[in-house]
Amino acid sequence: MGERTLKGFDEPVRAYGVSLKVGEPVPPPEPHESNTPTPKLPSKPSLAVLPFVNMSNDPEQEYFADGIAEELITALSHIKQWFVVARNSSFAYKGRNIDIRELAKDLGVRYVLEGSVRKAGNRLRIIGQLIEAETGTHLWADRFDGDLDDVFALQDKITESVVGAIEPSLRMAEIERSKRMRPENIGAYDLYLKALPNLYAMRPEANEQALGLLHKAIDFDPNYAPALAFLAWGYEQRLHRGWVAYGEDDSGTAVALAHRAIAADRDDAHVMAAAGFVLVMIARDYGQGIQATERALELNPNIAFVSMLVGWSQVYGGDPAEAITCFENAIRVSPSDPGAFFFYTGAATGYLYCGHPDKAYDLAKKSARMYADWDTTYWVLIPALVQLGRIEEAHAAVSRLLKLSPTSTVSRLRELLSLRNPEYLNMTLDGMTIAGLPE
Repeated sequence: MGERTLKGFDEPVRAYGVSLKVGEPVPPPEPHESNTPTPKLPSKPSLAVLPFVNMSNDPEQEYFADGIAEELITALSHIKQWFVVARNSSFAYKGRNIDIRELAKDLGVRYVLEGSVRKAGNRLRIIGQLIEAETGTHLWADRFDGDLDDVFALQDKITESVVGAIEPSLRMAEIERSKRMRPENIGAYDLYLKALPNLYAMRPEANEQALGLLHKAIDFDPNYAPALAFLAWGYEQRLHRGWVAYGEDDSGTAVALAHRAIAADRDDAHVMAAAGFVLVMIARDYGQGIQATERALELNPNIAFVSMLVGWSQVYGGDPAEAITCFENAIRVSPSDPGAFFFYTGAATGYLYCGHPDKAYDLAKKSARMYADWDTTYWVLIPALVQLGRIEEAHAAVSRLLKLSPTSTVSRLRELLSLRNPEYLNMTLDGMTIAGLPE
């Protein structure tokens, strides 16, 4: 049938058609070397969503199983950092029993999402699982139950939950994959992936390693927007916590990187969220910064990391109620996220500024149990304890903060906290003062 150009592949592939008479047995394949090249794996995470299997006795539910898979393909395709095989390609395997490794090889993907639908009366149960094709490892699995009364609402719920759960799972799998690669094969994308765990650690030494990796990434590709945006975020971490300067002008570098990232790709939710957050925190450009983060939320509201950065931008931009909505959305769509402590500390801060120190305390303690080494958690935990009259516990929390960040003082926090609303700044600093943080 000649060469055909297929979406997602850099080079055309040669296609063949086979015609058989009705009832004629299919002849066994003769051993030969295929003239059709195996699709080259894209440089970014690549995923195929297979048609969900209808496990019910009711054939009418076939449409629903197909609809779930189609909704997931559409939602996942919104994430520009991923390559998602189009519906027509993955649905070609509907009803076929094929080895996942062979399927993934045929489609040129690293990951496969499959699932099933079962109906019992008016109830539905949908099960999904994410598989790394090369090793057959199950990276994620979950089930979703609901009624048939509102099919489309249930589809939306499942799509939101799956996208939120899969996103960090895919990212962690990609990070592990990049660790196994030889250095000479590592390009801008893999350097970016290697930097992510160090950025998420929120510690000065790890941050320095991340900055080095991300600088190398943009040396490979000066317009690689995710590396630009996350490098800007890395500088923001150092500046916001008073760590030792990385360069001569960390503040100017962070802002410049954020602007470069936005110019490079305004349609990547991760890029717009990280870059906008940096503009809020470092440039104190609340207008452009919040506009960028809101753009990120429009692009894809189902990524917890995006909702989290939008939430922090709203906290510092002066709308803690809106921030709470963002953080709770992040918690809902990705409750098992490795970085969930970010969400809980953010929600705690929002509740503190909305006048609910009890909720702020509960959420901050939950965050600290998840990850006790993030100093920002204590910036909200300490004022919440003071407002609740638990002064001795506040003193203990200050001691913990000083172990994590020995240079912390009230004056230093006054410089670092880029809160647009002075009432919120005074609330934080007064709590720190009462709890015994040095002036």
